[in-house]
Amino acid sequence: MNYTGLLTCLAALFIIQYDKISIVHIFILMLSVFATYFLTLIKSEFFLNKILKLILILISFGLILWLVFPDFYRGPMAEVNKAIYSIW
Repeated sequence: MNYTGLLTCLAALFIIQYDKISIVHIFILMLSVFATYFLTLIKSEFFLNKILKLILILISFGLILWLVFPDFYRGPMAEVNKAIYSIW
């Protein structure tokens, strides 16, 4: 059996790209799973505490994403050459 195509697809996931499925999107999925898990831990608290913890989780989610992949918030055109970007 030839697994070259499968290995190429799996290797492409670990290249940082913002306009295709890559490690960036896997990292966002991982953070979302952690955030969902943490939100399930606070289901028996008061409403205000839930809202405050939700805001804290969302801010930390955005901060971690910005620290690991700072170009994520620039959009899918983050890696495009500046000369081409102005024409586009």
